[in-house]
Amino acid sequence: MILMSLILFPSAVFVLAGKSQLIEEFGNQYRDVGPLSESREFQQNLLEQQKKFQCCGLAQGYMDWGHDIPDTCECTGSATSNPCVELNTKSNSVRMVYEKPCLPYLMEDYEWFVTVFGGIAMAFVLLWMLSVVLSIVILCKLCQKEDAPAVVYHTGEN
Repeated sequence: MILMSLILFPSAVFVLAGKSQLIEEFGNQYRDVGPLSESREFQQNLLEQQKKFQCCGLAQGYMDWGHDIPDTCECTGSATSNPCVELNTKSNSVRMVYEKPCLPYLMEDYEWFVTVFGGIAMAFVLLWMLSVVLSIVILCKLCQKEDAPAVVYHTGEN
């Protein structure tokens, strides 16, 4: 148990201390995805995130999609929380799409996940270490020899 505590504690501290580096690495991975219209396996998840956060694209907004901007990028009326921008399409019609990219929202979600996971890991490690300390205390108490006082029976007769 002691050995496991020595492994788990630095791991949990590393996750919490390196949270900003983990989040930055997460953002860098998504910045390097390339044109979104070419990576089909990534598109489905991003389309769901665009609906959820009312955003478009990753790092550069709607420009990440190139000429194939999906319907999930379209502003739907005045109930949107994010600003919209006008685009002229090939058919000379005006299309309103979300201006802000999704990467800041994705990084915020990832930061929340890392914080919760790190907190749970730290709580688990602290409980584990508490059990180690209590086990050591119990073992020390068991090893101590206490002189038991002699028991004297009194029958009540003189």
